[in-house]
Amino acid sequence: TGNECYCGDTYDRNAKRDDRCLKRCENNSSVSETCGGDWRLQMYSVCPTGKYKGAGDALIGNETNCENECHCKALPCFYLNGTCTDGCAIGWKGDACNERDCKVANGGCQQQCTEKESEKWCSCDMKFRIPPDDWRKCVEIVKCVGVRGADYHEDCHTCVNTNGSYTCVCRNGYELDPSTKQKCIDIDECEGTRGVDYDQDCHRCVNTIGSYTCTCDEDYRLNPGTNTQCMPIGKTDTPERETSPSGVCVGVDVKPKQGPIAGGTKVTVVGQCVPLGLILGQVRLRSSLDSRVFETPEVDVPQSVPIYVILPPESKLHTLGSEFLYKANPVIEDLTPKALSSQGGTTMTVIGSNLDTVANSRLNITQLSITVNSTDGTKTFDQVDYPLTPCIVQTRSLLACKTPALKLPSTEEFGNFSAEFVFGFEFDGYDEYSELREERHNISAAEFTVIKLPDVHEHHWPPYDSSANEPLTLQISWGDFQGETDVIVGGVKSDIAKRYTSSISFLPPEEHHIKKNQKSDCHASPDAHTVHVQAGNVKGIAGCLKYVPSKSTTVIIIGVTAAVFCLLLVLIVACVVHKKKVLKRNRTK
Repeated sequence: TGNECYCGDTYDRNAKRDDRCLKRCENNSSVSETCGGDWRLQMYSVCPTGKYKGAGDALIGNETNCENECHCKALPCFYLNGTCTDGCAIGWKGDACNERDCKVANGGCQQQCTEKESEKWCSCDMKFRIPPDDWRKCVEIVKCVGVRGADYHEDCHTCVNTNGSYTCVCRNGYELDPSTKQKCIDIDECEGTRGVDYDQDCHRCVNTIGSYTCTCDEDYRLNPGTNTQCMPIGKTDTPERETSPSGVCVGVDVKPKQGPIAGGTKVTVVGQCVPLGLILGQVRLRSSLDSRVFETPEVDVPQSVPIYVILPPESKLHTLGSEFLYKANPVIEDLTPKALSSQGGTTMTVIGSNLDTVANSRLNITQLSITVNSTDGTKTFDQVDYPLTPCIVQTRSLLACKTPALKLPSTEEFGNFSAEFVFGFEFDGYDEYSELREERHNISAAEFTVIKLPDVHEHHWPPYDSSANEPLTLQISWGDFQGETDVIVGGVKSDIAKRYTSSISFLPPEEHHIKKNQKSDCHASPDAHTVHVQAGNVKGIAGCLKYVPSKSTTVIIIGVTAAVFCLLLVLIVACVVHKKKVLKRNRTK
């Protein structure tokens, strides 16, 4: 930029030479420089954005000497006698603003600042990374929004984000690799115990990927309904039923047929009669207030035991033909995400093992008392015991629990404050997890944060052509809750094509699938459909979406229009003919 010139307050631009600035010398006797001439040569080296004068002459070969990077407070950077006269930008110090300074505003870095680095001196803590658009910022590493086999292991069945990393939930027949906890490996059931790890009636266990099968003794065959049991040739795999002389005890069965060795599982006898008792193995169970419901006892080790039901009217002992499986007690290893939505309704994932052994799982959150500062001193809010929220068993190593809406002091009134929560679970007959404590349950000690999901700004999409099957982009950044955010168009959930840290790519439903008479908030465009985003109890409007008419609709419109036009033409011709007949008749008279 050799022909670019910047003039200070006491200089005028030379009209004849755009690359010169003339000094106004009136009342300026203190200035030792000669008036007039090339301003850059006499006092300053003025360089374009991002540079300042290098060593030596201000001009080298008629080119401005701007070889050094500039970090002045204002640009262009004015450099006088080895000093940047406007002061240094954040993150820099020294006369020439060329020394790194991490003590002021952390050098402009969000997390870590390194003074010895000359370029891109910001870095991130573990489990965070620098985003491509700003090397001063840090974002959490979210593996599970990436590509299987690239961002997380290809043998990870269901990827679950943890604090800066990930783990996996595995399908039945697989378990989490204990060495990495980031891939699923096959369980060799055949190395386990008969009646516990594989079926009691499996004569010779043969491991398969994700399961097992059996080879059977002579006069037995493989049960085609399960492929994991041997049954006598000629016997069907239909569950055994028995009818009493009165004909009332039909279809006897029990549910569930498994539970933890800690006991407490409520087993219900179903069928057309009320049982007189239930026996598991050699133990007769106690019934509750409901004579159909019985509670399992505690046993020492995992095992399978036969099920017997005592039936009326003669107290006949009925063998059910199946077994009750006592499984190992549940183990909880982690909770994710390490965040709670203040509005509630979002999903907290519980990672562990043997989680399918428990019944009626519920999340129990207690908010301890909170002390805040107010104009009258300090104020204490009482402990809150939130209502139990349901959990759904997804696999034996995964529970999905809904979180309640939180009752917190107002940050607008009291400012920032700290809140502590105690997490626990309630399982029928099993109180070991009523309060999770790190020393007992190996729960990671990461702190939980409370987040209020922000509003989504209004989007303006072009009319959508569903025949093109191209996804639309929604700009949204809901952090840990991005993975459970739904995009709803006209009351119908959209298919999610891809989730990113700050956006979601979605495929709107075809317009004919949208609910009829669905109330729209798009008052300015009645034929448009409202686009909502929802995570838990938070539901916001992202904009309105119109559809391009489908080809079939266009053909129908053209056909109807043509039909109407033809009808009008026929009517006009008929009117003309009728009028001519009337005129002719009048002339003959």
